[in-house]
Amino acid sequence: HEFIIDFNKKNMEEKLLYSVREVFSKCLFGCAYYNIPEYQRGYKWTANNVKQLLDDLKNFKKSNKEDFYCLQNITISESIINGEKVLNVIDGQQRLTTLYILLSYLNRNNHILAVPTSILKYSIRKKTDSFLNEYISSGKIWYEPITPENMPYKDQYYIAQVCIGIDEWFKDNTLNESVLLDSLKLIVNKVDSNEEEQVFANINGGKVDLDGADLIRAILITRAAKQKFADETDKQKIGNFRIELGIELDTINQWWAQKDVTAFFEQLLPNKISQNRNFNYKAYPIDLLYLAFYEA
Repeated sequence: HEFIIDFNKKNMEEKLLYSVREVFSKCLFGCAYYNIPEYQRGYKWTANNVKQLLDDLKNFKKSNKEDFYCLQNITISESIINGEKVLNVIDGQQRLTTLYILLSYLNRNNHILAVPTSILKYSIRKKTDSFLNEYISSGKIWYEPITPENMPYKDQYYIAQVCIGIDEWFKDNTLNESVLLDSLKLIVNKVDSNEEEQVFANINGGKVDLDGADLIRAILITRAAKQKFADETDKQKIGNFRIELGIELDTINQWWAQKDVTAFFEQLLPNKISQNRNFNYKAYPIDLLYLAFYEA
């Protein structure tokens, strides 16, 4: 689920990338905490998933100060819960929860980052929320034998698996804390609260991972409309613009789907880039544009 990219964020009108340090030092946008809402499915990362992430971070090398490792995206929207302004996590709960667990592990003996105890809440699954507070945030889980099979709930089972994976990995490896806190970044896509459940349905309805083209399309349409109509209140005008942009992206995709275009540009891409799992240009021809842009 990862894609390493060199990107100059200074050219962006609105900040899109946030480091782990920024995401977990305090909740973004002045909100109280990240809330996992009721429509989210359970936590499902495994020990192998977190070990792969740690291997990737260990092997990550910066060629210049602008390089970073991107852990895909999180999609959020503001909401009010019990009088507090919070961020509902529409997409990205697995990544946020895993990073929360990892920071808990590293904070046991070496306090690398002051993470607020209540920064992540599973408001609908009270047992998961209690488990995160009592065992993960407190660090208690690292000082007791971890037996996933004895956990009474699925979330707890998978969280325990990830805890074991983290502990096993660090017995044989070390990780540069700056890579985790500052070089590891997430794309933060903030949407209007009235779009929240529709966005979730679009992202997760098929229960399959999105291709890079889907992610870029969603961000382009959302962000471009916000920037072009920053002071506009006419929702119809904003909606029409998003439709026009979608049509334009479809037209670009059709051009890149031509056999001679594909044959010419794919020969310019290194084998490792052209076979990137997250940008499948055989299914989404416009991905050739994104890969060529990245390579350039």
